[in-house]
Amino acid sequence: FFFFFLKGQSLTMLSGLSTPLLKLVDSADSGYTLSLYSPESGQGKSTVQRAVGTAIGEQRDFISMESDTVNARTAMAALLHSYPILMEEFSSISPDALQQQVFASGSGMEKQRLDKNASLRSRGEQFFNTNIISSNRSLLQLLGIHKKLEAASYRVMEIRMRLPKDVPYIDGSRLVQTLENNCGNAYPYVVQMLLDNAEAFKGNHHKWVKRVAQDASEKGSAMRFRIKAVASMMTLAEFAMQDDYLSRLGIDLGRLLGYAIKTLDDNRIVHIESYSSSA
Repeated sequence: FFFFFLKGQSLTMLSGLSTPLLKLVDSADSGYTLSLYSPESGQGKSTVQRAVGTAIGEQRDFISMESDTVNARTAMAALLHSYPILMEEFSSISPDALQQQVFASGSGMEKQRLDKNASLRSRGEQFFNTNIISSNRSLLQLLGIHKKLEAASYRVMEIRMRLPKDVPYIDGSRLVQTLENNCGNAYPYVVQMLLDNAEAFKGNHHKWVKRVAQDASEKGSAMRFRIKAVASMMTLAEFAMQDDYLSRLGIDLGRLLGYAIKTLDDNRIVHIESYSSSA
């Protein structure tokens, strides 16, 4: 369903499922934030977030709410280490709070603290999460309001979520319930596929980085992590096409790549507009 009809939801699924493999690609990089944005409700933002969670475990284990503190979410990221974190309905978050959140997730490190003896506590290992955030506002535009940094400096990739007019109506609550009922069967299969293809993923990812960079209209440092993120999505899509079961989903690499390149271009335009409005 997600792969065949909806390109934005397809990229989101691929982003979440490729998160455990990010460390293999480049251990110098950490994770990133994937913003799912649409001003309208009912565009499949929350449902695809739940789908990501149920594909790799019990989805409630990966959910963080806007009311959680940055420190709590950072501790959660360190605990999950290489799994996606699903952040629902961040529409009312302030620019300052969002800036703190995306920097915390992009650094891949816990906040430095002192213990009760005024000595530095030891930090845990670097973590490699994808924070998948749903919102009714563009987080890239919201970051542009923040005067400290240009929006292009943040490790955020944004997908404008739209459902095509000809897509049949789907009851989101029923779909989420179906996902939850079947996650016990789904996630061992998906995780095993990731384990089986881990080493091959690294080599194929390098190929896709070159392919995506070739097609992208901008190749500067601000787009580097986004190009690598899209390459991770496309690498996993390629493996899924070769899988006996997942190939039935009807993944079209050409359509997905075209949509991903357009998304990269849209992100670049938002950066320019955000920076101009905040200057």
